[in-house]
Amino acid sequence: MEQGNIITTSEYYELIQKNNQDQNFVGLIGCNLTNIQFKGKHIGGSRLNLTKTILSGLDLSEFEFSSVILTEANLNNTDLYLAKLTYSKLRGTLLKNADLRKANLEQADLSNANLTGANLTEANLRGANLTGANLSNSKLINVNFCRACLKNANLSNADLSKANLRGNTPYILRNNCSPFVELKGANLDGANISGVKFENHQVKDAIMPDGSRYEQKN
Repeated sequence: MEQGNIITTSEYYELIQKNNQDQNFVGLIGCNLTNIQFKGKHIGGSRLNLTKTILSGLDLSEFEFSSVILTEANLNNTDLYLAKLTYSKLRGTLLKNADLRKANLEQADLSNANLTGANLTEANLRGANLTGANLSNSKLINVNFCRACLKNANLSNADLSKANLRGNTPYILRNNCSPFVELKGANLDGANISGVKFENHQVKDAIMPDGSRYEQKN
């Protein structure tokens, strides 16, 4: 059974108003928001602190979450199709089996997040921090990882086919991206990396799909 203080829609928007008046407001932390009837496609305010809140199983497709703090929140099985999560804080957040297709996660902090089984097909993770994130069994088809950090991430059995991990190419440099994607220590055991090239990447000690350690070529 879900934990947390279950609040009503009216209570939620009263707390949102207080948050918008005081950026240090913490009254929403740990609340269960699964019964909220959200107005439109907006969570209710910018830079909200929704740390440890419960939003699991909700339809939040196309919602605006930019710069929202969702650290250690529960978003398991949540529909976030086309959601805008740019610059959001998702450290240690539960996103197991979440639908993040075409979601915009540019510059988001997903360090140590649990994305096991999540569908991120065509998502934008440009510049995102995925250090220590669990992406095992996830769908990462045609994902933009340009300038992302995947250090020590678990990508075992993930589908990375057609993902943008190509490194130093004129196309990427024109978009002000880093010449490499950080994959040091990442686990790619069993992953589908068809069409992916690893030139100019930091992949030292990464576990490749066949279980071997990647050896950087001189």
